[in-house]
Amino acid sequence: MKKTIASIAAVKLLVLASQLASAQGTVLEPGNAVNGINGNQNQELLYQVEVAPGTTNLTVTLKGGFGDADLYMRYNNAVTVNSFDCRSWNFYNNETCTFNNPEAGTYNIMVRGYSNFMGATLLAQVEGGGSVDPIDPVDPVDPAPTVTELQKDEAVTDLSLDSGNAEYFSIAVPANAENLSISIEGGTGDAELFVKYGELPTQTEFDCQPNLEGNAESCVFEAPIEGTYNIMLYAYSSYADVTLVATYDEVVPTEPTCSNLTPEMQALLDAHNEARATGRSCGSEGFFEAAPPLTWSCQLGEAALGHSVDMATNNFISHTGSDGSNHGQRIRNTGYQPWYTGENVAAGQQNVDSVMSSWLGSDGHCANVMNPNFTEYGGARQDNSAATYRIYWTSVFASPAP
Repeated sequence: MKKTIASIAAVKLLVLASQLASAQGTVLEPGNAVNGINGNQNQELLYQVEVAPGTTNLTVTLKGGFGDADLYMRYNNAVTVNSFDCRSWNFYNNETCTFNNPEAGTYNIMVRGYSNFMGATLLAQVEGGGSVDPIDPVDPVDPAPTVTELQKDEAVTDLSLDSGNAEYFSIAVPANAENLSISIEGGTGDAELFVKYGELPTQTEFDCQPNLEGNAESCVFEAPIEGTYNIMLYAYSSYADVTLVATYDEVVPTEPTCSNLTPEMQALLDAHNEARATGRSCGSEGFFEAAPPLTWSCQLGEAALGHSVDMATNNFISHTGSDGSNHGQRIRNTGYQPWYTGENVAAGQQNVDSVMSSWLGSDGHCANVMNPNFTEYGGARQDNSAATYRIYWTSVFASPAP
């Protein structure tokens, strides 16, 4: 009888040990990301990472994909929603737990769905420390989503998707495009629209996300960059019969003259004159009273365009050209004979409003905009999707020599 009882006890201990090992979860190898993590609302996925003696830093991140998962961690004990040493519960999949000078041993990790989530990446990284017993690495799974290419003005109809999932589209935009509009409408449920230039958007990485209830959402880019705009429709709740369409205006280029400015040239001139119409403080440069409006100069516009093209082509931002020229030399090279001169440059801003906001928020640039000694102006934008900042702006100010 005692032998039988002992056998039963041994079996129970084996079962308990098996359950405990299962509860600890999948072992992570530091530096090897686990990709393509999916889960439902309130689902709990368990992992663990071993930390060697002498480790100076342990950082675990949960990033990417879509939906919303939270990150919990606990040292040497089971981790739950009520028992943890670190909890990161930001919006979407954007979580980090960091332990400075962590104790050696096992750190248990829980990824818990605040809502349904897909495509998240979990990564443990350590600094310092010796070796730990070898562990089996987790094979990464990084499924590439299918991307459907849209055609200008051709609506895609009857789109349907279950809650927590996403579908992807793209639209190729030519160099002469203006007023790119990407919109969804109709149907039932709640689809969320995300748009990003050059790469697939996520819920944390995008250029436009209206974040409205229902399926009436749009993203508009007045001066789009030549290249590919990528679109994600995420099912905040299940949706059906939704229509997606992308459209833009194709502008026939015309040779600008002083009386025939392009819309963007006119917008730059108007924005500067609107700023000069009211007195303003330019920080360390002092307060400037309202200044007379500027008039457009084709020669200053030529100097501005030449420098924007130079910066975009050669991938730099500076007042010194790739040939070593300064703005005064570039102005004189057009045949303009100046009395006072000035120049503002910028890169990365999507439109005239955003670049003006940047210039007015910088003391020296603001002073150029407000300087009453300047009477004439020329400005230009040049795009290059292969350059670091993609969009390069130049404003040139001067007054002619008497």
